[in-house]
Amino acid sequence: MERSSILIEADELLPKLGNENLRIFDTSILFFGSASGLTAREIYAQEHIPGAAFFDHQLFSDPKSDYMLMVAPEAELSAQIGKIGISADTEVIVYAPEVLPAATRAWWILHYAGHKNVRILNGGLA
Repeated sequence: MERSSILIEADELLPKLGNENLRIFDTSILFFGSASGLTAREIYAQEHIPGAAFFDHQLFSDPKSDYMLMVAPEAELSAQIGKIGISADTEVIVYAPEVLPAATRAWWILHYAGHKNVRILNGGLA
């Protein structure tokens, strides 16, 4: 794998904003809660890239698992990917405001489910 197939730079993303075939996801996640008491979705609501949607990690996790954030079964993954507006032709960019593993987890889930046109914004929200 080449670096450019995994990461995208901000200057490459900027001209793509507004493209109908592009979906950007803020992958905010709280592994141990937040000092502010806010949820990941509330943190996303406070600040995100214009047009970015919230990637809810819980929707891609197996609720029947005894372990936190275990990947959902394949059928559920496919259904969730469609529900968040990703089709086979969609270019997907994921980023994390603070915790990089959140973006890498979203990237991995989408790759695992078969969607290869996904990259991580290098540097995250900053």
